[in-house]
Amino acid sequence: MRITDDFGNSNYKIISFDYSLLKSNLAYVNSGGKLFTLSLNVLVEEANKLLTAPPFSVVDGDLPPSGDLHDFYSIGKLSWMNPEENNNHYVRRDGESNPEAFSDKYDLKRFERVLRRINILSLAFFFTSDNRYASKASNIIDVWFLNNTTRMNPNMNNASVQKGVNDGMAIGIIFTVSLIETLDHIQLLRTSRYWSLNKHKKMQQWVAQYTKWLESSKFGRQISKADNNHGSWFYAQVASYKLFSGNFEGFDKIFDEAKKHVSAQIEPDGRLPAEIERVSSFSYSVYGLRSFATLAKALSFAGYSLWTYKAPNHSGLERAFSFLAPYMLDKNAWPYNNGGKNVDDTSFSIWRNAYTVYKNPQHLHVYNHIVTMLKEKGDWRMLYTYYR
Repeated sequence: MRITDDFGNSNYKIISFDYSLLKSNLAYVNSGGKLFTLSLNVLVEEANKLLTAPPFSVVDGDLPPSGDLHDFYSIGKLSWMNPEENNNHYVRRDGESNPEAFSDKYDLKRFERVLRRINILSLAFFFTSDNRYASKASNIIDVWFLNNTTRMNPNMNNASVQKGVNDGMAIGIIFTVSLIETLDHIQLLRTSRYWSLNKHKKMQQWVAQYTKWLESSKFGRQISKADNNHGSWFYAQVASYKLFSGNFEGFDKIFDEAKKHVSAQIEPDGRLPAEIERVSSFSYSVYGLRSFATLAKALSFAGYSLWTYKAPNHSGLERAFSFLAPYMLDKNAWPYNNGGKNVDDTSFSIWRNAYTVYKNPQHLHVYNHIVTMLKEKGDWRMLYTYYR
């Protein structure tokens, strides 16, 4: 494994949003443009609230089965105590999230809040150049990832525990998907004096260690073969983390495995059957599509095109986008399971990427539809979008 020093390289390898568009929006704001005023005010207000918030640590919760407080610990989101047994034997209920999974006993809610706070503060720094936001983001990163006393060990051995059954499951690896977006935001800190080259290298090393665990652990090997979004998100994570770490080894294998997942998960008409079987079939279908779009974007930085790959069964990402597009515009037309019909407004970037590649006007229509939803809500995520 080699970690390259590209700290000063302006060609950031950002996966979850369009960095060129973000820079364009910054220039527009700095030139006096007013279209993003509300969104920027909302972002700054959110960031200001975080300046005095104490940082979270993985050691704040209950002792995990490993006996090491530095190991991430959570029960599965869909894991519930079995009402027919008077003990800690838990069962899984698809489509039903257990509030206990997000309690302070476990690390999941803390982890999600850590990532969201880093994103908000980093973006606020990018648009305002106010180093208070960069300093606070750096402090949060230190506590969760870097400080020896409080840091999280780079593994998910005790994630998605099903009490009374196991001490963790491979599906718990899905909990770190949001880290892809946060690593993208961390790169926005690189112009701040509070995010030094040394600190960046330490974060790269943590991510490299986690990537090594993903590729070598029993859980990682198991979930990499899953014929649903867990499998494609596994490779999306590995590819994204390698890019952040500056390690370009192993992308031939990642591309080969990605093509296998396209064949296994996407039907010739674009459906994702493993996701359609879920109770929340629409939400999971979009989530599955996001995994492939994220993987395709990461692979493109290494010179591989999953966007245009056609599987032996004639399936591919283009057909998956075209299948879902009409339902993104009219969710009530979705003909499958009734659960989870809310339009995923976090997916706007993948539809812009799809339009850029395929030039399908309907993909652009979906993108504009989601952006309009964000605008109507006064959502600060408008800052990532093209709307002028």
